Amino acid sequence: MTTTDASGSEPYPLGDLLIAARKRRHLSIAGSAERAGVSKGQWHNIERGRRSDGRPYHPAPHMVVKAARAVHADPREALEAAGYDPAIDAPDLEPTASITGPEIAAKVARLTPAQQAAVLATIDAMLDPDREPPKREPLDADQ
Repeated sequence: MTTTDASGSEPYPLGDLLIAARKRRHLSIAGSAERAGVSKGQWHNIERGRRSDGRPYHPAPHMVVKAARAVHADPREALEAAGYDPAIDAPDLEPTASITGPEIAAKVARLTPAQQAAVLATIDAMLDPDREPPKREPLDADQ
């Protein structure tokens, strides 16, 4: 299904991108709106490109970025889909992680205790690079 803009005649690529990303993540409209910090009605407006009364709705660049991040879509791609130039309209845009915290936790839970300790030590080192690395037990693959 292709979303159309406020006039109902032109394709609305931002809506298509957000809907596809939301569905890939099995997120509801309400859940996506909550993650973006907007109302459910505002989320509808962003996805459809029009307000409930039919008037056009053109979200600001920062709103496009919030919406994209809420559904784990690429913010740069979303900005382009909304007709913005990311280099001009969001020059300081940081990349968005493509994996969620719960997804990371589920992956780490599948590791052995020694592997988990190594992963956590790596994360600690990334967060505090000046800290002395702790001594670690060798992993099964190291032996």
